[in-house]
Amino acid sequence: MSRDRFKQILVALRFDDPLSRHAFVKKDKLTHIRNVLNLWVPLLFANYVPGENVTVDEQLLPFKGRCHFKQYMPNKPRSKYGLKIFMVCDINGYCLNFQIYVGRTTDGPPEKNQGQRVVMDMVEPFGCNSGRNVYMDNFFTSLQLAEKLWERNMTLIGTIRKNKAEVPLQFLPHKDRAVYSSLFGYHEQYTIVSYVPRARRAVILLSTLHHDSEIDETLVNNDGKQLNKPEIILDYNKGKAGVDLLDQIISYNSVKRKCRRWPMAVFFGIVDVSLHNSFVIWDNINPGWNIASPHRRRTFLRKVGYALITPQLLNRRNVKTLHIDIKCQIDVVLNFLEIPLPTKSAEPSPAVLTKLTSRVRCKPCYDSERRTSCTSTCCAGCQVPVCGKHTIRLCQLCAKGNLDSDSETLE
Repeated sequence: MSRDRFKQILVALRFDDPLSRHAFVKKDKLTHIRNVLNLWVPLLFANYVPGENVTVDEQLLPFKGRCHFKQYMPNKPRSKYGLKIFMVCDINGYCLNFQIYVGRTTDGPPEKNQGQRVVMDMVEPFGCNSGRNVYMDNFFTSLQLAEKLWERNMTLIGTIRKNKAEVPLQFLPHKDRAVYSSLFGYHEQYTIVSYVPRARRAVILLSTLHHDSEIDETLVNNDGKQLNKPEIILDYNKGKAGVDLLDQIISYNSVKRKCRRWPMAVFFGIVDVSLHNSFVIWDNINPGWNIASPHRRRTFLRKVGYALITPQLLNRRNVKTLHIDIKCQIDVVLNFLEIPLPTKSAEPSPAVLTKLTSRVRCKPCYDSERRTSCTSTCCAGCQVPVCGKHTIRLCQLCAKGNLDSDSETLE
């Protein structure tokens, strides 16, 4: 499509009925895009079976326009303003559940135990006996949440804030604690560990997966000193980055465009997540596909984009009244996908026309009629310049089949 047509679609694109929106917006702040979310979110878990380790975390969708639930998160590296989204992802970044944070209700009290409520909503599709390990940061981790997950046959590994009531005083940072030392605590199915990475600092983790005090003595720092990190911390570092990995990969190749309407920003985020999920599924089905290329995901996105526009090119735009330049571009796209062009029984199979950098004489005109007509297109089959009089999709020489091997070709 043309650029102006694309811009017109972006301006007019809506995901709900604007006339009836005001009747639902007070009950649901996401009513502008609720229909899309209801169709899309259930498909995330239905099309992929995750591994044993999943991560629950938050993602900031960049947006600086007008929105009542826009958040300011100064710790985010790329953008500070945007929409907060809670996700649960597999260790390879596949998004399994998706929830937009819309803030507190205007007439209700402030929400308590928000982290616990978010995690339980995120793991709801897994059922009660999935046996998976859930990794999370200190915004979500609590002893009460660990108990609820244990009842669903799920384990928890996460950092815990130092101001939690369940953290003993001995596990807090103190000047007398030795650097690279660990302190373990056990209670039934829970294990808590406090590790000192440097003086007057402590990292506290809660786990229902580990029940021992194993320490890795192989890791050393730049000075050659042993770090003595507990196995709980090493396992946490391996499985905590599912959502961060998705956020990083999406930032490399994104469909996001500058917009002032938050439903469009959410829609662009949905497309980005869907493309990454599709690539993960494709990579699992075809593990050896394009393995030597450093741009596997970029190539996959290009092929997906071309495949989406192919029906439009073959059925709707493939008419004889189009300009010759548009026909050439359509043929280049179809040739990239290695899709045979539609043919008619009375006509030879069409060839692809390519664009020349300069205007040259038409080969059929010069040989037969001695005309001096110039053209900027050539036949991709024989690389011979042809004008509009001798070609619609196929140059006259290729159609007759009388082009000899000694004919002049273009470099």
